[in-house]
Amino acid sequence: MSYSRRMQTFAVMSQDDFRQMTLDIASGAFRPSPDAPRKVFCTFSGLAEYARKEAEKEKTRDGGTLHSDR
Repeated sequence: MSYSRRMQTFAVMSQDDFRQMTLDIASGAFRPSPDAPRKVFCTFSGLAEYARKEAEKEKTRDGGTLHSDR
């Protein structure tokens, strides 16, 4: 299995910074790089909740066994 295909990048930034970045992208003033994070959260707790849900999905996909449980 290739882990590079499964790796994801995330960003945590304030809602105001995210709003400004979105406006800059829309106006053409800023163009994100291809490896820029595609998922942005306003709080670390939001990121943690997302990670927890993704781990639960992964656990059900693997038949209920996480690889770290070995």
